[in-house]
Amino acid sequence: MAKHSKWHNIRHKKAIQDAKKSKIYTKVAKLIEIAARGGADPKKNPALEMPLSKAKYFSVPKDVVEKALAKWSGNQNADQLQEMVYEWVGAGGVGLIIKAITPNRNRTAANLKVLLNKWGGSIWEPGSVLWQFSEKGRVLVAGTKKISVVKGNQIEETQPLQEEIFEEFLLSLSVSDRRFEEWLCEVFSEKSDFFALKNGLEAAGYVIEDAEIAFVPQSTVELDDENSERLEKLLENLEDDDDVDQVFHNTG
Repeated sequence: MAKHSKWHNIRHKKAIQDAKKSKIYTKVAKLIEIAARGGADPKKNPALEMPLSKAKYFSVPKDVVEKALAKWSGNQNADQLQEMVYEWVGAGGVGLIIKAITPNRNRTAANLKVLLNKWGGSIWEPGSVLWQFSEKGRVLVAGTKKISVVKGNQIEETQPLQEEIFEEFLLSLSVSDRRFEEWLCEVFSEKSDFFALKNGLEAAGYVIEDAEIAFVPQSTVELDDENSERLEKLLENLEDDDDVDQVFHNTG
């Protein structure tokens, strides 16, 4: 039985970063613009913490970040951007939550409908899919940070997680769940505890592979090979859409 794994998504996402940097920069810039409506100073506007962290993680150029922050005044198109959430049921009955940031909701809805029709599925009423998910803080931890000096140069390496030590450390944080797979650990918190969890892990020297507020499925659906392939193609096309920010699904 084929499975569409979130771990595969992460590795696949990192593998294509270089080829799609401009799209990544555009998406991160939109997140910054939306958050900066509450002010362009990160010290006074906590909402900027996550998008600025993403900008750092994806090595978004400084001028792109500064331009996005400058748009908070509304002089350009920041006030036109809208955050949209779409609920779909895809091939094989998989539930999908698509978050988009767009200046033109009609264009975005039309583009997404084309993809949905091509790869199977239907648009559902608001709330009809969302109830299958819980909104959680999610941090993906890849290991511990180790800095060594070689010939006078500092080299940063990532050491594998030691599961028992890490489990003990998590007791000091507000964690609702954790899942180990391969060299990674996916750590969850209540939405309100997300930044405390992320900051606590970083302060302790853990390497953060990804961090976000996520829609986590309460149960999962298994797909056969055909529907799994259709979902894979749909997700790839959604990732290519400049307006799509995040996609969540409830496959196993």
